[in-house]
Amino acid sequence: MKVIITINREKCTRCGFCVDACPIPCLFIDEEKNEIVVKDEHLCLVCRNCEEEASRKDCIKVDFPY
Repeated sequence: MKVIITINREKCTRCGFCVDACPIPCLFIDEEKNEIVVKDEHLCLVCRNCEEEASRKDCIKVDFPY
């Protein structure tokens, strides 16, 4: 299933909670760039755990392209 994972860089604090909440390695913390990176959207289960963890900051969204 194709999804689009969008990270709002202005709101993201790089806390890593979204990465920890993901049961599949879709997201990771790039230490060199000091940012959360989408590793592979094709792996996403659309569980939206990352959104739930980031809901207070509203910094990550999982959407369908259609």
